[in-house]
Amino acid sequence: MKRQILAAVALAAGMVSSPLAWAATAAPGDTSCLEPIRLHSWNVVNDRTVIVTDTARRNYKVSLMPGCYNLKFAFRLGFKPFSPSRLACMGRGDFITAPGDAGMPRQTCPIDSIVAYTPEMQHADAVNQALDKPH
Repeated sequence: MKRQILAAVALAAGMVSSPLAWAATAAPGDTSCLEPIRLHSWNVVNDRTVIVTDTARRNYKVSLMPGCYNLKFAFRLGFKPFSPSRLACMGRGDFITAPGDAGMPRQTCPIDSIVAYTPEMQHADAVNQALDKPH
């Protein structure tokens, strides 16, 4: 009987702590954590890259796996984390969704990586974009 009670208590403790252990939470001052609850705006660079700004005005470069197209023409984007916690950091394996609007099919785009988008990265991207344009 004692074993059954101890097993039930251990199981209940594991169920309570598993969402907390499963969700990758950010350390204080961590600038590489994009939390779904703190999303503010986004800008589609191309079909593989989205720049996301959070409510603290930090920018993140979200790289997508191949398969999505015409994301620049999507009126809305949704962010779907795999974790049930809205405070978990988004990352590889989470999704960006583009609902079907104006003749566009609904798309689910898997995230490949999320990194803090530094001013140096922004400058390098602007230079590369300027070099790619025909003169």
